[in-house]
Amino acid sequence: MNEFTKPLADAIRQARAALGLTQEQVAELAGTDPMNIMKMENTNRNANPELATLYPVVRALNINPQDIFYPGITRDNPRIQLLQQLISDCTDSEADALIPIIRELLQFMRTNGKTHIDE
Repeated sequence: MNEFTKPLADAIRQARAALGLTQEQVAELAGTDPMNIMKMENTNRNANPELATLYPVVRALNINPQDIFYPGITRDNPRIQLLQQLISDCTDSEADALIPIIRELLQFMRTNGKTHIDE
């Protein structure tokens, strides 16, 4: 199984269920064959859909691509949301300045087993 097969299948299945849609309905919305939806949701088939097939499905189900590529990240955590908001408010030059600082800080914290910075 490809490393992305399960997150892809889970994201599609969960989004489809949340919207109360059948595989056939999703296929119709995405302009594809229902067999493609079935293959993407079936982790035993080792799905490797083409982008031209996957993209309309992800769009039709309003799936956040991070749910496929980074399934372990919890986005409903208020601290993560705050960080995302702070980052999204940065200018390009501020982001350029912050990236190396954040990388170094994370590396330090992870290397030293720190969960917070002592004052």
